[in-house]
Amino acid sequence: MRILNFFNDRTSRRNTNFKSKVQFFYKTQDLESIPKLVKQINHEEILAAAPTTWIGVLPQLALLSPKAAHIIFHDKYSIQTLKDLAYIGLKYFDADYLIPENFTPQMQQNEITSLIHNEAFTPEELDMLWGAFMITGNIRYVDSIIKATEDKNHILTKEAARYSLHANLSKHEAVLERLKQHLDRQNPNYRNVKEIYDKFMAENKDKSVDPS
Repeated sequence: MRILNFFNDRTSRRNTNFKSKVQFFYKTQDLESIPKLVKQINHEEILAAAPTTWIGVLPQLALLSPKAAHIIFHDKYSIQTLKDLAYIGLKYFDADYLIPENFTPQMQQNEITSLIHNEAFTPEELDMLWGAFMITGNIRYVDSIIKATEDKNHILTKEAARYSLHANLSKHEAVLERLKQHLDRQNPNYRNVKEIYDKFMAENKDKSVDPS
């Protein structure tokens, strides 16, 4: 999954705070910083490093700040890739009304189905959900990822969901707490959730979560 290599490219290392700003944006909800953050994202190498994650990040920033939508679609310095990824994301997250009427994306796309009202069926959609969670902190996105761990019809997505959850449990205390809430024997997905939780706890007996 691209989310796990989200910040490993050389471009992101130019700004040591960039990783933290995006991954933990939901903790501060610093709306004043959104225009600057969008301008930092507006870089071909950064967008190429994890395009599906940005499809989750950009629409949330645009929903939080009118200035973000303006920078994405109207600023003369905004690159086409930024606009295309935001366009796709706004459709996935039911915010089409922020897309300018005269905007035509250049990026090819398949039919887009709302991620808010439907389940995630691909690893790429899981990346979008992680991106949305990092900006908003909305736990319903994590719920959708947890639910994907029981998807017997999409094995690749199931394994990607398990892998990404395990990788993010130590980074986000909220994700760990939500996973605990799914540890209910009445939950049809109890076995998968318990397996992920037990593995994490066995590996992190003496470690604290949420290093930020």
